[in-house]
Amino acid sequence: MGLESQGFANRIREMAIFRETAMGENSSLKILLIEGPSGRGKSELLSQFEIGCPGDVKFVGLDLRGCEFGVTDFFEAICEELGYDCFPGFMEKVSRFATGSVNMAGLQMEGEGNQIAVALNGDPQLVEQRQKILERLFFEDLKGLGKRVVIAIDTFNESGNDSLKGWIVGRLLRAVKQLSNVVVVVAGQK
Repeated sequence: MGLESQGFANRIREMAIFRETAMGENSSLKILLIEGPSGRGKSELLSQFEIGCPGDVKFVGLDLRGCEFGVTDFFEAICEELGYDCFPGFMEKVSRFATGSVNMAGLQMEGEGNQIAVALNGDPQLVEQRQKILERLFFEDLKGLGKRVVIAIDTFNESGNDSLKGWIVGRLLRAVKQLSNVVVVVAGQK
């Protein structure tokens, strides 16, 4: 079924730009912003982006609508979707932080996501230092993946976490400019 028959006749240009960007054919285009009023089809367009994503490009979609999703959850979602083994430097440091900050005697910590949460918990100044270290390693591991990745963030403005929105606009988008294999799509009303 073609895009025209699905009500996407007016989105063919957007689909072409997305595919070109996802495949890295336009190396200067790393960030796509989709802005519009509620009910205009932004989420559906992201769904079409996922369906139309080239097979050798990994598409990771995150919906921020009404959630208290934080930076820790962002790291966890990306690592879980792409595979924790794709982030060796990041996960090694997470493990060191997690086991170094908690008395692990007699405890068994299951799940890499739990380790990320423990590593970024505690004294706010220490958490900020650790987060900067983990961000650097996370982006280094993303860069070294050997495959192209699209991170699509839906309902950006509806996130209940202002610090996450600030992190996305500041640190994530700034880092993506330096990554030749990563594209970020942000959809929202503002």
